[in-house]
Amino acid sequence: YVQLVERNLQSFEYVGEWADVTAFLTKLGRSFEMYGRFATVPHKETVAKRLAQCLNPALPTGVHQKALGIYDRIFNQIGAEQLEADLGLYMYGLMGFMRNASVQGKSQLLDIVERHV
Repeated sequence: YVQLVERNLQSFEYVGEWADVTAFLTKLGRSFEMYGRFATVPHKETVAKRLAQCLNPALPTGVHQKALGIYDRIFNQIGAEQLEADLGLYMYGLMGFMRNASVQGKSQLLDIVERHV
């Protein structure tokens, strides 16, 4: 699990366009799906940083939706206690996104915050 997430994070270094970002997010999301029974996120600081980068306003809404879906999966996976401990780590990217998000993105973000925070 740790090695899979690490490998996926390393692939972000080769992202050149938004389609590559989508592929990165798909792989990262699959790694969390495959190992959903673990209540931890390997390299959580780097995961949070990469997810925040995927919420860049220059990227299309579809990329934002995919990134928000991974935030939601992570929050479900780690549970309330661990989320409380790591909240600042993840909220940095989410709150920065709120300023420039589309209506659809804001709605998805608020839904995630309402359910988990």
